[in-house]
Amino acid sequence: MFYTYHRRLSGLIVLIEEVVFGKLDVRLAELLSERTGGRAGVVNATHQELAEELGSSREVVSRLLKDWERQGIVELRRGELSIRQPGGLREIDR
Repeated sequence: MFYTYHRRLSGLIVLIEEVVFGKLDVRLAELLSERTGGRAGVVNATHQELAEELGSSREVVSRLLKDWERQGIVELRRGELSIRQPGGLREIDR
């Protein structure tokens, strides 16, 4: 029981630190890279799901993704997005 409590509390603390100290564009790029293994591929998730996982709002995530779509890094479709330039996500990570 204590182990489960410790694990959940640790996860919450990590999320709070990321939200407070991490830039959302970097966190989103890392999440997408993680889900595709750093390669081109498809991520099956809505903007809302990504926002919830990052502790942000859908509007902010949608704005970032739309900007990346204009740059040709991702292609947005309903309920999924395609990573077209994994190198572009790595550049955001920096």
